[in-house]
Amino acid sequence: MPVAQTKGLETFSRKLTATAGHLINPQTDPNLSQHYQDAMSSVHRELRNPLIQRHVFALSQTTPRDFFRSKLSAAEIQHRALTYLPEDILRNLPENSHPFSLFQGFQATLPESSQDHRHRRKRHVRHQSKSQQLLEEKASDPNSPAPMKNLRNEKHSLDHRLEMLDVRKNMCSTEIKEIDNKIANLNSMRQITLDRLASLEQEEADLEGDILEVETKIEDLQEELEDEAALRGTIPKTPTNDEEQEATAAGRQSGIQTPDAEPDGETSFMSESIYSKLPSSAQSKTKRPRPGRRRTNFILHEHLSAGSEIRQIRAHEDQISALDFDAPFGTMVTAALDDTVRVWDLNGGRCIGLLEGHLSSVRCLQVEENFVATGSMDATVRLWDLNQAEYAVPPSEKRINKRHAKSTVDEDGNPRTPRSSDDEEDFASAPNSPPPSNMRDCATHTLSAHVAEITALHFHNNGLITGSADKTLRQWDLEKGRCIQTLDVLWAAAQASATHGSSMSTAGLRSRAAGADSEADFVGAVQCFDAALACGTADGMVRLWDLRSGMVHRSLVGHTGPVTCLQFDETHLVTGSADRSIRIWDLRTGGIFDAYAYDEPITSMSFDSKSIAAAAGESVVKVYDKAEARHWDCGTSAGDDQSSSNASMVDRVRLRDGYLIAGQRDDTEIDWVAYMQQVAQYAAGERDYTLIKGDTGPLVYPAGHVYAYKFLYDITDEGRNILLAQCIFGVIYIFNEAMAMWCYYEANSPPYLLPLLIISKRLHSIYLLRCFNDSLVTTGLFLAILLLQKRRYTAASIAFSLGLSVKMSLLLALPAIGLILFQAVGPTQAVLNLSYMGQVQLILAVPFLQRNVWGYLSRAFDLGRVFEYKWTVNWRFVSEETFLSREFAGSLLAAHLSLLVLFVVTRWSQPARRGSFVDFVKMTFVAPPQEERDAMAARVTPDFVLTSTLTAMAIGMLCARSLHYQFFAWLAWATPWLLYKSELPPLVLVAVWFGQEMAWNVYPSTVVSSRIVVGVLAAIVVRVWVGTDEVGEERGREAARRAAKLEGSGLRGLKGSRREKDGVADSQQR
Repeated sequence: MPVAQTKGLETFSRKLTATAGHLINPQTDPNLSQHYQDAMSSVHRELRNPLIQRHVFALSQTTPRDFFRSKLSAAEIQHRALTYLPEDILRNLPENSHPFSLFQGFQATLPESSQDHRHRRKRHVRHQSKSQQLLEEKASDPNSPAPMKNLRNEKHSLDHRLEMLDVRKNMCSTEIKEIDNKIANLNSMRQITLDRLASLEQEEADLEGDILEVETKIEDLQEELEDEAALRGTIPKTPTNDEEQEATAAGRQSGIQTPDAEPDGETSFMSESIYSKLPSSAQSKTKRPRPGRRRTNFILHEHLSAGSEIRQIRAHEDQISALDFDAPFGTMVTAALDDTVRVWDLNGGRCIGLLEGHLSSVRCLQVEENFVATGSMDATVRLWDLNQAEYAVPPSEKRINKRHAKSTVDEDGNPRTPRSSDDEEDFASAPNSPPPSNMRDCATHTLSAHVAEITALHFHNNGLITGSADKTLRQWDLEKGRCIQTLDVLWAAAQASATHGSSMSTAGLRSRAAGADSEADFVGAVQCFDAALACGTADGMVRLWDLRSGMVHRSLVGHTGPVTCLQFDETHLVTGSADRSIRIWDLRTGGIFDAYAYDEPITSMSFDSKSIAAAAGESVVKVYDKAEARHWDCGTSAGDDQSSSNASMVDRVRLRDGYLIAGQRDDTEIDWVAYMQQVAQYAAGERDYTLIKGDTGPLVYPAGHVYAYKFLYDITDEGRNILLAQCIFGVIYIFNEAMAMWCYYEANSPPYLLPLLIISKRLHSIYLLRCFNDSLVTTGLFLAILLLQKRRYTAASIAFSLGLSVKMSLLLALPAIGLILFQAVGPTQAVLNLSYMGQVQLILAVPFLQRNVWGYLSRAFDLGRVFEYKWTVNWRFVSEETFLSREFAGSLLAAHLSLLVLFVVTRWSQPARRGSFVDFVKMTFVAPPQEERDAMAARVTPDFVLTSTLTAMAIGMLCARSLHYQFFAWLAWATPWLLYKSELPPLVLVAVWFGQEMAWNVYPSTVVSSRIVVGVLAAIVVRVWVGTDEVGEERGREAARRAAKLEGSGLRGLKGSRREKDGVADSQQR
C-alpha cells in the first residue's frame, strides 16, 4: 500500500499489539482500557487525514488486474501463469504422513549448542521492537524471581532440543527407508542383468550344441568320403603344406616313417601306391569328443553369493552311495543303491551314459581326468576310460541355473530356492535317461582279488589302493592290472600290540569294530600318495602305512567310533567318524591340530584350501571355514527351522576348487510332505475338501487317509521325525507280510511261493522309504481276505471299508467281495454287509460332509481323474496323445467291464452250481433250500476267496489308465498266488515273477518295461480264467465216472460210447 512506510508500519504494529492485548487480556485492568481508547482515537485521527482518504478511495476503485499490472512485472506474471496448478491436481496430492514440517526438518539439520543459542539471543535483543519486548514482558511473570526465569528458559531450551532430536530421528528413519528402496531397485536391476546373462549363456550353450552337431556331420561326411575313396582307390583330400610338415615332424619324433619322408640314402620298402591304400591313423574313424568340455565357461555362478545353489539334478532312484567329479562344470560320476553308475555332463545337467558291468551296487568311486575307478559290492574293481566312449549328439544344453530365466533373487535380494514351479517339476521328474551312446569300450581293467565288497579306494598316478570288508588293503599296478601287495589290517594291529605293548589286541580290534557300529564298513576310507597310505577303520584308528615296507608307520588314536572318511594334504589329515566328530591332525607331529563335532554321525567329508565340507545326517552341508574359523550351513534349507520336514538328508559330499556337490536322499519327500501339509490344514480346522491342498495338489483321498496321517502327524512332531514314521511303516510292512502268508496258508499254498513274498525290492521302497498310503490300503485288503477265509463276514466288511476309506483304489476288489458275500451268507445278509461298508464311509466322512458334500465326494472318489503321462508304469509304449485321449480311456473301461462280466458269469459264481447265470440271478428273488445254501457256502473256500479277490485287483490294474509304482504294494503279494492258479510249472512261475519284478524296478519306466508289466498282467488274467474252471473239471470227472460204470456193466451202446469217449477226452484235455 502507498502508506506502507517503515515508520508507519511500526506505528500500526504498536496499535495492533495494544488492540490485541485489550481483546485477549481481561478488561478489568484500567491501564489497558485507557491504552486501548488512546489507540482507537489515534486511528480515527489518521483516517481523517485527506491524503490517506484519497489513497484508500483510489485503492477501492482499482481492479485486481490493474493492481497486478502496476505491482508485478510481465516476466513475473508469465512465471506465475506457468507455475499455476489447478485445484483438481492439488486435490490428488498425497497427504503428508510426516509429523514434522519442512521448516522443522531444516531447523534440525543445523545443530547448535545451548550456549551459542543464548549468546545469539543476547546479541539480537537490541534489534527487537518495543512491541516484541512488551509481549515478552507480558509473557513473563514480573513477580517471579530471576532463578525461576533461568530455569524456565533452560526448560524451554531443553524441550526444543528434545523436539529437534525427535525430528532428527524421524529424518534418519526416512533415510533408511529411502536406502532400502534404493537397494530394492538395485536388486531388481541386478536381477534383470542376471536374467540377461543367463539368456546369453543359454544362447551360448545352444550355439555350442549347434557347432558340435555341425562338426559331427562334417566327421560323418568325411568318413563317407574316405570310404568312397577307399573303394575307388583314391585319396579324397590332400593335406596342406602345414599339415604335411606337422605330420612329418610328428613322424620323425616318434620314429615312424611317412611316405613323403623317406630316410636318406634308402628307398622305401613299400611303394607309394600300396602305402596309400593302407589304412592310416589319419583315415581311421575317431571317437566323438566328450560333451563335458566347453569352449567357453559359465560365469553366472561367479555373481552368486556363497552357498547359492546352482543346479539340482534328479540322478537316481535310490540312495546315492558315491559321487565324484573331475572339475567344476566338467564330468561327474554317481553311483547309487539302484545298481546303476551314471556319467553326467555338469554343463547341461544331463546324463550322458551308464557304466555297466558290475553285478551289484557300487560303494565307492573316484574320477581323475578321464579315468574312473569303481568298487562294488560284488568284490571287484573296474577301471574305465571315458575317452573311449562314443557319445551321441547332445540336445541343446540347459542353462546352468534354470531358475534365473524367471527370477534369480527374491524380493529381499536373496537367491531363490529351487522350489519354484518349473524347478520343482524338473526336480521331481524322473532321472533323465542317457542318450544313445556306447560305453562298452570304456572298461579297461577288472580287478578281482578281494573276497568281500569293496568299501574304499583311491588311485594316484599308476597305483591303486582298495579296502574291502575282508579286512585287507590291496595295492594294484594299473599298468599290468594285477595286485602287487596285500596289507592285513588285523595282522598290523597284532604287530603293533606285540611291538609297542599296546592294550589293543586283535580280539579287541574285532570287538571294537563290531561294537562300534554293526553297519559300519571295516575299512571306511583310504588315500595314498606315492608310498604314503592313510587308512581309517571301524575301530576308530587311523593308520599311516609305508607301502615300500608294508608296515604301519604311525597310528592316530582319538576317534571313538568308526572312521568313515579321510583326506590329507601336505601338512594336515582330516578325518570324519561315526562318533560325530571331525578331527584335523598335524602330519608332522602326529597330534591333533583341531577338532569339532556335530549332532549326527559324519557320513562323508571333503576339503580344499579354504573349507571343510561334511555330511552330518542333516538336510544341509556343514561347512567349516578354515580361514575365519567359523561354521555355516550350505543348502536350500539353511536357516529354515521348518524345513526339516520337507528337506532331504545329505549323504555324500565332494568339494573341489570352491564348488560343492552334495548327494541327497529324498526318499520320503514325494508324497510324505504333501500328506503332512494337507493334514496340517485339517489340524488347523479346515474341513472343506476343496480347500485342502499340498505341494502335489489337492487332497484326493477319503477321510480315513486324513485320520491315519493325522495320527502320524501328531507322533512325528508334525512330520519332522521322518525316521519314526519309517519305523512305523516298517512295522506295517511286517504285519502285512504276515497276513499275506497267513492268507496263502489258509488257501493251502505250496511252500515255494512264500519266499517270493519277502524278496521284492520295490516293496521295501514303498513301505520303508516312501511311506505311501497304499501300505494302509493293503492292510485293509489282506485283513478282509483273511477274515473272509475265516468266515467272519461282518468283520471282513468293516476291514475292507476301512481300507477303502484310505484310498478308493480298493474299489477294484468290490465286485469279487460282493459275490463272495452273496454266495456265502445269502442275498439279504450280503446287502446288510454292504450297508455296513457304506455306514463306515459315512461315519468317517461326517465332518467333511457337513461342510461341503459335493466337494468331498468329487475329491475323495474322483473316478474321472486323469494322471500325467510321465508317471505311468504300464502304458509307456503308447504315445502321450493316445494316452490322454478319451477313446483310449473308453476302451479301457469297456475292457474292464467285459472282463468283470466274463469272470462273474463263468468263474466267480461257480460255488452256486447253477446251470446258467440267469438261474444264479434268480437266487436273489427265490431263496434256495437250506441244504443247498449250506453246500454253496461250503464251496466258498479260502482258495476261492483269495483267487477271486486278487483276480479282481489284477483285472483292475490291467485295465487301469495309469499305474504308479506304489500300486505294486498289493500286486507284489497277489502275483505268486495268481501265477500258481495259472497252473504254470514252478520254474516258469519264478521266471515270470522275476520278469515282473524287474519291470517294476525300472525307473523311469520304458517301452520295454511297460510292455512287460501289461503282458504279465494280461497273461495272469487269461491263465487264471483257464485254470479256475471248476465246473468244467467237475463235468469231466463225472463223465469219466459214468464211462467207467458203463464199461464195467457192458451195457454201453454206440451213442453212449461216443458220448463217454467225448467226456473222457474232455476230462483229459482239462
